[in-house]
Amino acid sequence: MKNLQITLDSTCDLNKEQIEKFDLKLIPFYVLVDGTDKLDGVEVSGADIVEYVKTSGNLPRTSAPSVEAYTEFFKETLNNAETVLHFSISSEFSVANSNAISASKAFDGRVKIIDTRSLSTGISLVMLKALDMLSANTPIDEVVQKCNEVAKCTQASFVVESLTMLH
Repeated sequence: MKNLQITLDSTCDLNKEQIEKFDLKLIPFYVLVDGTDKLDGVEVSGADIVEYVKTSGNLPRTSAPSVEAYTEFFKETLNNAETVLHFSISSEFSVANSNAISASKAFDGRVKIIDTRSLSTGISLVMLKALDMLSANTPIDEVVQKCNEVAKCTQASFVVESLTMLH
């Protein structure tokens, strides 16, 4: 059993190679496409979503994992790790952080939640800071504290090809 498993919401926009390199686990958000809920990164990719918008002219809807989904995800993860350090999309953008916190209460402090106060690559930037500190053998509680501080000043920006997707 490993000591620590880092997990993130699927909204972190890491590619498969990065996920494997850093041994990360992602909990998928739901993406409603043509009336069907699909798991982000599992049943539908970012490229699939872009293609769907281009061909249909419709924007998909997304929803966060439920408290029950987070509870099951953390439970499964804790089968192979003593502690989970989870990085969530900003509590200002989604109920995901609140759901993760609610679920974490069932695990006696073994699940730590970081509100990255960001989305997309901003989530990953805070997580990368944690990896740096963990590789220097920084205690987990100090990592959590520092990540919460870093999240307050992390900014991520992006460029879009078209304003069509921004609604």
